[in-house]
Amino acid sequence: MIAEPLEKGIAEDIESGLVSLSWPKKQVGEFFQRKYDWDLLAARSIWAFGPDDRGPNILLDDTLPSEVRAAPAGSTRRADGG
Repeated sequence: MIAEPLEKGIAEDIESGLVSLSWPKKQVGEFFQRKYDWDLLAARSIWAFGPDDRGPNILLDDTLPSEVRAAPAGSTRRADGG
C-alpha cells in the first residue's frame, strides 16, 4: 500500500459534495479526468472516500491487470488434486 498526498482541491471537492461515489463510475471518472487530469484507469479505480462518504481521503486500486494472478488464492488447485 502506498500513501500519497492528494492534489490541491480534491479534499475540498469531496468534503463539499462536489463529487460523490454515489454517482455512476463513468461520471466520477469523467470528473477526475476533467478537473484533475487523472488518467481513465485511475479515475475509474476509486474504491472509497474515507473515513466516511465525504472524507478527504481516497482509496484507489492502482493494480494493473498484469500484476494480478489469474486465479484467486482460495481457488488454486493443489498439485495432488486435493
